[in-house]
Amino acid sequence: MGRKRARVKGDVAEGGRSRVSARIRAAAYALFSQLVASPSDAAFAGAALPPDLSEALEQLGEHLPYPFDWLPLAGVAEALTDRDLRRIVRAYGVLFEVGSDGPPLAIREDLAEGRPAGTKEEIVRFYEHFGYRLSKDVQWAPDHLSVELEFLHFLAFKECREKDPEKAQPFQLGQVDFLERHPMAWMPDLASRVGQLAGEVYHRRLFQTVDAFLRADLDWQKTTVQRK
Repeated sequence: MGRKRARVKGDVAEGGRSRVSARIRAAAYALFSQLVASPSDAAFAGAALPPDLSEALEQLGEHLPYPFDWLPLAGVAEALTDRDLRRIVRAYGVLFEVGSDGPPLAIREDLAEGRPAGTKEEIVRFYEHFGYRLSKDVQWAPDHLSVELEFLHFLAFKECREKDPEKAQPFQLGQVDFLERHPMAWMPDLASRVGQLAGEVYHRRLFQTVDAFLRADLDWQKTTVQRK
């Protein structure tokens, strides 16, 4: 189920780039931004882990314009109990937010190992160039993975809103450029380390799934982006 390629009404061709595919991809980025956000920033059961997560993943798996394996994460989500949710909240803090020498894993790009000086400033310049405004609660961490994914949601949504292909092109190119320069420059290593350090399966599956989605989306975008 998770690997079939859906024909979406309104696409230029099966698997092609269109306003419809942009809207679906924007929804995917919004969902994953929500899932990797700190559970301390919102009511966890309603925001960081939506009760309809399995259904949302199934819809993405069916309608994204490229194969995407959503089943591993959906299976884990379906089996979670209230006790599991409380444990996941604590586990997120242990992995990403606390520690005498800092958290074991950096979920902010500027703090990730090997990232160059000026990373945060470059990210902010991307945001400013495309008119993406940070909400007050995340202004201190524009390089948080959740914020980077929310920015990609913003770009895909802007692409979706443009009826003129030429006007949509900057948002397409921006997605490819930002993905390559930022999330894909450090997310694969983070996902690998979460797989090694996370004590519960939910976070291992979540970051594995987000990593797989970003890889698939970037590969697809490179072959479909409208270039002059």
